[in-house]
Amino acid sequence: MQMTLNTYFVLFAVRELGLSLTMAGLVLATAQAGGLVGRILWGAVASHGVRPRHIVALLGLGMALAATATALAGPWLPMPLLAGLALLFGLTASGWNGVFLAEVARLAPPGRGGEDGRCPVGT
Repeated sequence: MQMTLNTYFVLFAVRELGLSLTMAGLVLATAQAGGLVGRILWGAVASHGVRPRHIVALLGLGMALAATATALAGPWLPMPLLAGLALLFGLTASGWNGVFLAEVARLAPPGRGGEDGRCPVGT
């Protein structure tokens, strides 16, 4: 869903919503900002006792709702609502990574949660 949003949104916004390339790019930037906030937010939620599978399930529903609402949008949709929809889409479709990274850090052996695999600590 994240790749679909980042790959096709500008084309959709220009061809179907009638936005200029500049405005479509700005709306996509809003979605990407939502993804940035979402990564931190959902990672923090996952780190504080909420089961990651529950968060991911809710994010899946949010993605489905945001994708459906975006597909149903038309040129009649006011820009503030489109930007809000893009923010929600990014918060869910791009923000899920925070849950994943929080779970990886939780499952990693002590002292190895930030390791990237290219340069093992202590060698």
